[in-house]
Parts: sequence; structure tokens; C-alpha cells
Amino acid sequence: METIFEHNVTKLEIEKLTSCVPNKTKRDKDKYLRYSDIDTINSDLYMLFIIRDQNEKAESYLKKVKEQENISYFF
Repeated sequence: METIFEHNVTKLEIEKLTSCVPNKTKRDKDKYLRYSDIDTINSDLYMLFIIRDQNEKAESYLKKVKEQENISYFF
């Protein structure tokens, strides 16, 4: 399963991803995979690519999220 960890997420990016909703599972890949559902994973990928200013790629992950209104738009 593709996650933020397959995209060389940095410590700074993890800090940004967790700034609105502190989530320690994002700091540990095994816990992240154990406790995250597919919408959370795709939402995190969306936000990661927004951080990286790769909007087209981000949108591809947003389309995979079933409940898009639950995504934090903090950028």
C-alpha cells in the first residue's frame, strides 16, 4: 500500500502534517499502517503533495478520498 513513507517524507513534512491534528502514528510507519484507514492514507498523501506544491499529484489522491470534507485544509 502506498503511503507518505514511500515518498521520502521528511521530519519537517511530518511536523506540518501533524500540526493541526497531532498524530504520533505518522512518526512510525508500522503504527501508521496498523491504525490508518485508506481515506486517512490518501488524505495524508494529498496534504504531502500540497506541501510540496505538486497540486496535480495532490488532486489525484484527493479524488480517492471518499469523505473529502473531512480533510484538513490548513494551507
